[in-house]
Amino acid sequence: EFKTKYTRIERLMNEQEQELKQAKRIIEEKSARITKVEALLEEMEAQAHKREEEYSKVERLANEGVMRVRSEMTQTVVDSEERYRSQIDKLEKELRVEHEKRSQLEKQVDQLLENAGMIIAPQATETIRLE
Repeated sequence: EFKTKYTRIERLMNEQEQELKQAKRIIEEKSARITKVEALLEEMEAQAHKREEEYSKVERLANEGVMRVRSEMTQTVVDSEERYRSQIDKLEKELRVEHEKRSQLEKQVDQLLENAGMIIAPQATETIRLE
């Protein structure tokens, strides 16, 4: 009876050793898997950080580009406005000069008509007398 108990205990002990070995193997597999997953997590976090930095850089460059374009467009508008204002002023001066010339020519025409009227009127009366 002692021998049967001993063999049964031995069998239980062997089963438990097998279970223990299997549990240790599973623990080692899980530990290896955890190590791989942690390494992958670190790599992905590093990539995420790198992408965040790249995004920040691109965003900063885009903002700088927008500001530069806006500034250039504003300067272009100001330059164009100054150029057009200068052209308008020049054309207004030319128009005033042309108005003055026209007024002078109209006065000259009026004077010529008056002088011609004085000359024609006496000649017309002389022509009428001769007839």
